[in-house]
Amino acid sequence: MKKARKLIGIILSLALVIGMLSACGGDAPTGEGGGKQYLRISCGPSGGFIYTMFAGISNLVMEDHPDAYDIQLDISTGTSENARNVITGAAQLSMVGLDVIKDAYDGTGEFEGMEPEQILHVMSGPPAIVHIMVPEGSDAKSIEDLVGLRVGVGMGVMSTYLPILFEALGLPTDTTPMTELSITDMCNGLADGTIDAGIYATPYPTSSISDLSMTSGLELIPIPADVVAKVAEKYPFFYEEMIPAGAYNGVDYDTPTMARRSAIVAGPDVPDQVVYDFCKTIIDHNEELALVHADCATLNLDNALDGLQVPLHPGAEQYYKEVGLIE
Repeated sequence: MKKARKLIGIILSLALVIGMLSACGGDAPTGEGGGKQYLRISCGPSGGFIYTMFAGISNLVMEDHPDAYDIQLDISTGTSENARNVITGAAQLSMVGLDVIKDAYDGTGEFEGMEPEQILHVMSGPPAIVHIMVPEGSDAKSIEDLVGLRVGVGMGVMSTYLPILFEALGLPTDTTPMTELSITDMCNGLADGTIDAGIYATPYPTSSISDLSMTSGLELIPIPADVVAKVAEKYPFFYEEMIPAGAYNGVDYDTPTMARRSAIVAGPDVPDQVVYDFCKTIIDHNEELALVHADCATLNLDNALDGLQVPLHPGAEQYYKEVGLIE
């Protein structure tokens, strides 16, 4: 419990620092300076899992190497912006979904025109689990019921998830107004009635959704297994998942849904030693990271190369060879 309180305290302190940096424009040095390596990590929305995860990892890396690193966590809109930030060098590390990582590496799809081969695999992360949320007491109980409602969707590639589901069910998309929102704004919109439903992919429980369940109440809409199977025919990175009863206050039923895996990534110009140190700290402190968020427990050697779609960063490759994961 003492370690848990310490890590939670560090996360709150980092959140305060990030807020101050954002208010000042958020610019921090990158590269060497003052004897330390300055790093920027693109972390997604402040109420999301990626932000929480990297706050815990960064604290542990700086504890393991007190004279080596200064780390700034940058808020972003999510996985697509995270990938762009790594490609352009605006961030040295981040986490992105496996639904965008190959396009990001190849410079195709939404990343067309960007320099290819600028994003490398460091370690596979936990699944991002699709939450379809409606206010408590809503008449919407199924995906079909969402047609014509005001729906908040995640930013970037997550904005395609509801159209993908509608496509699988043969439903029209042009009669359903969709607004791209951060997870915080989405939950606020569900609470104040400015949207009727929201769809977002994140590990559970996520703090913004937990807060909504405690204050205003929410219900989760299922994605049946046969619908996931139809989606996976065209988008094979999706698979069946379950949000268990009790994951959120008042949601006392299991909710079948779909998910896709994510990966911690780094740019090719990030020094090998930096990536090596991050990998070693994550694995060495796996149990402590699980105190920050239960899904951090999936950051382990058993899962490290799951869904590998792009080359390993040389620093990660060095670490995995050292521990015998690869030859």
